[in-house]
Amino acid sequence: WDSSCPICALIGGSHCDPLVPDMNQSKRTLHCLIAATAVLLATQSHAGLFDKAPQPIILEATTDREEAFKTLFLNENMLARDQNKPFEGPTRPLAIASLKLQFITDTSASSTSGSKGATVDVNYKLVSLTPETMQAVADDFATSFAAALANRGYSPIEQDKVLANDDFRKFVAETGMLRESGGLVKAMATNSGVTVFSKGTGDTLTMSGYSKGADLAKALGATTVHVSLIIGFAKLANSGSFQSAEVDHGVKLSISPQSMFVVMGDDGSMKQFQFRQEIVLPSQIGSKVKDVGRSGGQTALLIFNALAGGGSGSIKNYEVTPVDNYRELVSSDLKMVAEVLSQGLKKN
Repeated sequence: WDSSCPICALIGGSHCDPLVPDMNQSKRTLHCLIAATAVLLATQSHAGLFDKAPQPIILEATTDREEAFKTLFLNENMLARDQNKPFEGPTRPLAIASLKLQFITDTSASSTSGSKGATVDVNYKLVSLTPETMQAVADDFATSFAAALANRGYSPIEQDKVLANDDFRKFVAETGMLRESGGLVKAMATNSGVTVFSKGTGDTLTMSGYSKGADLAKALGATTVHVSLIIGFAKLANSGSFQSAEVDHGVKLSISPQSMFVVMGDDGSMKQFQFRQEIVLPSQIGSKVKDVGRSGGQTALLIFNALAGGGSGSIKNYEVTPVDNYRELVSSDLKMVAEVLSQGLKKN
């Protein structure tokens, strides 16, 4: 390893001096660049970084639910090729332990031009969506999911009987029915929203919750199911290039690939279905999209950046008002999602 070579420091190699001890500096640097390029290309090829990102699933009334499930959870990794196959552990009886919906209410995207240093920031905010409406959608989803499981040949245990388990009932009470989140998950730091649980279910998909779900399965002698959906209301994507900074944006209902579905058997078996791609839903849930301009603080930030030698920039803020029948539309779309997820249990 040559401390004078910047590429050696980048790739952590030990190739320069041992391979060619009398190499002069310019040749050594060229050698390092070639070696680093080879390592980078091999790493990218191995990791599949040149592959296209999975395309969203467009979920409609005519979409084949079984095929959608297979596509949604397809994993080409040799160690996880059965990821899109149904849970094969014990599945009767069945209990719903957790149905969590995370409604994104604020979302942002940014793009920066490499050539000019210009930056474009786009912010969307969903307004006038009440906690009562969110809770109603969550409870509608519970009804749809139970119906979808029944269509697969299962009879979910009534939720009041699930809550007859003292430990689980206390856990549900501790979870709380609705709470705001400044950042849903680390990978989605530009989003914030509200988390809602359907009535009678708890947060079993957190670090401490997994054990609660497993304990409930054993106590009931049942398989427990757990769903976490992140519901987006706007589609924002960095479409900029080296020459220009741009963000494509618009209102679009979707389910984030950060969502998941978990099945736990009373024998300790478990299968976690992690979404592989986004689900795009058909309903148009925005009645009005309003450009609300920039705040004083945002304008001051743009001026400061310009005075500091940064490139020109812009900040765009939009407020989205949902349609009056938001609950009916979203619940109808989530019914299709429930039907897709139910494919994760083998048919009885």
